[in-house]
This record gives sequence, C-alpha cells and structure tokens, in this order.
Amino acid sequence: MTDVDAGGGDRLALAVLAQYRMVTTEQMHLILSPGVRIEQTRRRLAKLRAEGLVDRITLPQRGRLRGWFPTQYGVQVACEWPELRGRRPSKTVSDRTAARLRVGHALTVTETGLAFLKDARRRGELCRPLDWIPEVYHPIGSGEAVIPDALMFYRRGRDGGEGAMLRAFVEVDRATMGPERLAAKLTAYARLYDYMPAHVRLVAQALGKSERTVWRWLAAARQDHRLARVESSHFTVTTEVRRLLALWGGNASRVHAELMQRAADDPDAPAVPSLSTLHRAIRRDLTRGERAGLKSGEAARRAHDVFGQRSATHRNAVWEGDHKHVPVEVDVEGELATPWVTWFIDCATKAIAGVAVTAHAPSRDAVLASLRIAITRGEPFGPVGGLPGQIRVDRGKEFLCQAVTAAMGALAVPVTDLPAYSPHLKGTIKALNDAVEETSSSRSPATPAVRSLTAAGSPTPMPHRSPMRRSWACCWTGRAGGTPATVRPR
Repeated sequence: MTDVDAGGGDRLALAVLAQYRMVTTEQMHLILSPGVRIEQTRRRLAKLRAEGLVDRITLPQRGRLRGWFPTQYGVQVACEWPELRGRRPSKTVSDRTAARLRVGHALTVTETGLAFLKDARRRGELCRPLDWIPEVYHPIGSGEAVIPDALMFYRRGRDGGEGAMLRAFVEVDRATMGPERLAAKLTAYARLYDYMPAHVRLVAQALGKSERTVWRWLAAARQDHRLARVESSHFTVTTEVRRLLALWGGNASRVHAELMQRAADDPDAPAVPSLSTLHRAIRRDLTRGERAGLKSGEAARRAHDVFGQRSATHRNAVWEGDHKHVPVEVDVEGELATPWVTWFIDCATKAIAGVAVTAHAPSRDAVLASLRIAITRGEPFGPVGGLPGQIRVDRGKEFLCQAVTAAMGALAVPVTDLPAYSPHLKGTIKALNDAVEETSSSRSPATPAVRSLTAAGSPTPMPHRSPMRRSWACCWTGRAGGTPATVRPR
C-alpha cells in the first residue's frame, strides 16, 4: 500500500472491514480509536477508498450516514496478513446496490459485536476487534452446516492476569424468521455440539485410542506443524545391538553381558540399560520374524512372512508346471545319469496330472510329452487329468516356446507367465519339488518310476538302479485323493 502506516490504524481498519463485512463511520471510530476525534477515522477511510481497498454507500433515510465495505482487492490484500491467514475470505459484494441490500443485517451484527467490545473495555477484560468473526462455517455431517451470525472469542479476567477462555456463537434476531426456523437453528446447534467427524472416530477405533486423543494429536499438528510422534527418551535397539544379537543368536542375556563388559573396559562408553529394559526394547523394536530369524536363521524368519492365499477352485481349474532335477541315478543305455522331471500338478486336488522324465536338460519335447500325458485320460494314462482352464509357469523358455503356446492355444488354454523370483505365486508345484528334495532316494520305498522319451517320442518307463516297489508319482497322487494311474515297470 502507498503511504499507509504499516502495522497501524490503516492496516487494522482494512482488516476489520474484511472481517466484519460492513461498518459505518461511527462504528469504525468506536472499534479503532474511540479516544480521538472522529475526523481522523474519516480521513483514514477516505485514504483507503482512494487506494481502491474499500468503498462506501450512503444509507437511505439516515441523512448522510455512510456504510463502508471492502472491495475484492481489499479482501485479497487483507487475507494475506498473518492475523487473517487461514480464514475463509468474506463474500464481497459486486456493486453498491448489492451492498445497500445487505446493509441492514450486516450493520446489526457489527453493532452487536461493538457492544461486546465496549463492555470488555469497560470491564478490563480481553476482547480484541478481530475476535469477532461473522458467519463462520461449521459442518455437522451429511452436507449440512451451522453458520452463526458471529463467532466470538473472549477472555474473562483482567488483561495480563489469569482468566477463562470463552468461545461463543452469537445469533442476532431481527424478527425476520418465524418460530419454526428458529427452532430448527436450535436443533442444528444441538447436532453441532454432539458432532464428531467420521474420520476422527474411524482413526480412534483403528488405533484403539479415544477420540479425545485423536483430537489432541490434530491440535498438536496444527500448533507445532508436526506429523511424526515425539520420540521418547527410552532405550531403543541400535544398529550395534542388532549386530550383537545376530552374533549371539538372539540371546539377549549374552548381549547384555557383552555391553556390561564394554562399559567396564571403556569409561566413555554409553550407559548400559538393565536386562529387563533390553528385553522390552527387543520386543518393542523387533518384529516376531526378526527375533525368530536371529534365533533360528532365515528359514524361521520366512515362516512369519505374509502371503496372500488364492481361493479354492475346482478340479482342472489351474495347473502349475515346472522342471525338477531328481537326485537319483538311472541307467541310460549303460551309462549313469541324473534325470530331469517335467510335470504338471492340479492346484485344486494336488494330483500330478502328467509327468515326463528326460536324461538331458529339459526342453520343449519334455513339456509337450508331459502335457500329452496330463491331457489324455485314456489307458495307459488317466484317470487324473483332462483339459485345464489355465497353466501357470515361471518364465521358463521351454514352457513359453511357440510350439507349447500354439498347442495350448489350439485348445484355448492360456499359459500364464509369472514374475521371476516369485515362488510363492506357484506354491503348489514348489511344494511338490520340495517333497522330492526331502525324500531320500536311497532309503525311501517311494522311488520314482516314471516315463521318459525315446527318439521316436513315445513315453517309455525309466527305472531306478535300486529295486522299485511303487511309483513315487502314483503314491503322491493317491495321497492327494486321486486314483493313481498304472505305471508299468521295466
């Protein structure tokens, strides 16, 4: 602003006009400086009008009494000041005609606020000009709101001493509303008194806290501009404590003993907490999976990992396929070899639908042979198998080659390529592979006796060197609830 005393009467006059919406010259004089002549207030308002910040109208039937209101530019300037920052700007009138039509209610509300202000000055209590805020929006849910004529802040007691902080809604009745509308206003105020925003209630229930606690957190965030919790001074598990826990296999007592030894050897070492404090910090700062991993290793930690479970489906809804290097030796034309197994398992029934064994690294011929065995239900295959609704594989090039995808596409069976390094997405076939690892081929009677491919491509049995009692694959399928197919020994 040009030639305006920053921080003085001109600034306060514009702030009062932006907040009160409309005042007369006499009201502005009593609000700003009742102890000086009124001509000083008139000159101040005339200066603001010349700068385009305020405007005026002459009130009808009141002689030359003038009503002052802020322009849109004046409201924009005032709302950038700290004392008005964060408040909803007033709805400015577009012209003098609109200001004239709203002058009655606006000046009555201003006169009411001036009465509280003058009484506070007389009593020596605290009520500043900007503590009177007209038409503040208060939501009460369901898209409804309470908008009182004014919201007043008042501090009882002498200025500078102790006193109660008061906040009041003020309604000015100008006999323009009937009893029914006034009663509806009282009902709305009762709803506002009991109103609790849904999100505050939801957060309180989710965190197991009271609604008052959540409101206290919100107040602290607004006042201190802080969203994170205040860190307390209690002992926490540091990186060095984690290292010692890993070294001692999660044994808190040994970690505490080593920390005590370090403190005895080095007077400058940090203070060592008690053993019970260390136990509490470990339970608080480490998850169950971390504690299990420190004690029993990575396998124990993974037991606490959370993975989503697929819903149960019907037979042949989804198959999973994979290769497995079997840890046994077989006789292939006079030479010993460790075969590869290519198989498909039904995710719903856990039955092995098809399996093929090759003495060489897996390729598309093993995949096609295993699929043929799985899909064909007639003798000597079946009765497990059929046409799947979907096949899941993990990016194996043998499963995704053109020959396999074209054969499955002709049968309208999609082949789903799962992301790499995601064994939990095809856990059924991985559990089957783990079962092979856990089965000792030298001691188990369930030694695999499954089919392999000859040069002509027809499935033939491939025996194990040790005496064979029963097909491992048939045994698995029988436990899964299916009827094992007959596997002919050599």
